[in-house]
Amino acid sequence: RLSILKLSTFFCLFAFLTQSERRNYLVLLGIAWVASIGSLVVQITSPGVDLRAAKITEHAAMPIPSLPGLLSGTLDQTLQNLARLDIYVGFMLLLAVGLVVALTLYRPRAGRSQTAMFALSARPLYVCLIVQLLFVPVFWSHVSDNPQILGRFSLAIMTVVGLDIGFISLFSALIWQRERINARLASHRAGPRVIICGVLFLVAVFFTMTQLREIHVKAAGYLIASTFAFLAALSWQCSIVLGDTRSRRLCLLPILSLLMVVFSIAVMVSVQLSAQGLVREWSLAAAAYMQVLPGLFWGLGIGCMIQQFARTHDHTELTRWLGRSSFVVAFVIGTGIFIGTARLIPSSVAFASDRDERYQRLVQSRDSGQSRVELPFLLHTDPWDWVPKLGEREECAEEYYGIDDIVNIPSAN
Repeated sequence: RLSILKLSTFFCLFAFLTQSERRNYLVLLGIAWVASIGSLVVQITSPGVDLRAAKITEHAAMPIPSLPGLLSGTLDQTLQNLARLDIYVGFMLLLAVGLVVALTLYRPRAGRSQTAMFALSARPLYVCLIVQLLFVPVFWSHVSDNPQILGRFSLAIMTVVGLDIGFISLFSALIWQRERINARLASHRAGPRVIICGVLFLVAVFFTMTQLREIHVKAAGYLIASTFAFLAALSWQCSIVLGDTRSRRLCLLPILSLLMVVFSIAVMVSVQLSAQGLVREWSLAAAAYMQVLPGLFWGLGIGCMIQQFARTHDHTELTRWLGRSSFVVAFVIGTGIFIGTARLIPSSVAFASDRDERYQRLVQSRDSGQSRVELPFLLHTDPWDWVPKLGEREECAEEYYGIDDIVNIPSAN
């Protein structure tokens, strides 16, 4: 999985290289492929893999043999993984960091881009409109557990449905009146700044909506998909205005990285569904890094294009304001992640202490020849670890410690 992440990253960076650099880069990419294949062979032939596979197969569900069922399950599991809010937080953090780095450190060379006037292009608008239209059947087929509006939707879902309807109307109007709007943009210097800042502000609003309260997976999927669509449209629009090869590559990089993430997750999901009939959450752990990384690419790409546009169109105050705002956003998100992780430290320390005590008791019981061990139920739980239920046997621990029966009983406390 990490090899897929590395190769996906290398492939996306390929777009930034010149013709002479690409020859050397292809050699490095070939070495990476050989190393990945060699690593796969070593893992498959290593001791214990057969035993682990047999143990997993014992608890596996029925494989999915039919192609329609496999495609449906792969699509469903892939979308659920892409809509994970904890990963979305990391994506937004790296997006803000990329914007800060590009807007403060990148210095474009004069004369690199064309000085075309800022005008709305139809293609980015159509992309955003299509994404909004795709969610119409998704929301129409949804029935909330607590319907309050139209007999189908809760207030939270209706808010997202209202956004979908509003954006469909907005993008339809922008496409219809595009020439008139472009005529006004040509005479209003502040127009490009309003559009760029407005798109980034909407992305920040989407992110805030996912963090205010617990949100339904369909609503989260809509907000995340809209984030990707708006960022893609903004980077595409900037590349069209700048009109040079480098800008087109900056626009292409995050889109390629996102497509590689979706493809990699779909492959990992489909393999598990076809072989086991289910997807184990731990098997997609590396996918979290793959989903977060495009945020950095998008931030760097959009930041560099905004910096180039600001220099060629004399909007230098735009880069200063966006750079400071992005720093504040990155600081707030990073602080929130740090505080949320710090809150887990006391329970994790208590959990580790309980585990150490259980380990000592199991070792002593094994050395004294006991075949049955009763252990107090773990009161402290670790969100990253599996905890046995009350009265449940620990078969893996029994096999590891060489004890016939390990049972969890109520704690004396």
